[in-house]
Amino acid sequence: MAPRELLVEFYAGFNAYVTGGDPDAVRSLLADEVGLTATGSDPDQPERTATGVDAVLDGIGGSIRDETDHLQAVPDEFTAIDETVAVSGAYVGTVGDEHVDIPFVHVYELEGETIQHCWAYIDTTLDGVRERITP
Repeated sequence: MAPRELLVEFYAGFNAYVTGGDPDAVRSLLADEVGLTATGSDPDQPERTATGVDAVLDGIGGSIRDETDHLQAVPDEFTAIDETVAVSGAYVGTVGDEHVDIPFVHVYELEGETIQHCWAYIDTTLDGVRERITP
């Protein structure tokens, strides 16, 4: 499977998972020791990390699922050099009564047909949304 196809499949599975679907479609695309590093544009905010399939799914995808009414990661542009792929897009959906459209850049390190690591860079607007909806 080509890198772009792998990531299109990943985003489809991820979006299904964060709206209440089964995580197995995503799980099969992640390396056992997959890593995720997420950071926003605020230098005072620490980056968030997760290692391992369950930590990535529960810690990152689960928080989106729990904290939003409907939010999808919508990839727009893919740029690949060998097995490193940069994806730009936006998180689009609703949080409470508010429509959100939050830009992101994700950089993936792939190996064969699995994701080894993802670096997620997001506009800190998402964190502001999380602060407003988290008790």
